[in-house]
Amino acid sequence: SASERREYAAVVYAIVTLARNLGILVIAEGVEKREQVAMLQAMDCDYAQGYLFGRPCDAADAEQYIVRPAFNAAA
Repeated sequence: SASERREYAAVVYAIVTLARNLGILVIAEGVEKREQVAMLQAMDCDYAQGYLFGRPCDAADAEQYIVRPAFNAAA
């Protein structure tokens, strides 16, 4: 519901603000929707991870993803 989304956003904002005031980088986990990314960007969150960006994988697949040249990242 809209009320639950507002409460969720308020909690996330409080956590991001507290971390920023303490000089701690913030990594939002569990990001699955573009709307969540927009909200986190508006809150000045440093990083995000979740299914929107990629599914969990084993070490070998992760290494291939990391060492792949940036211009091939979309491939």
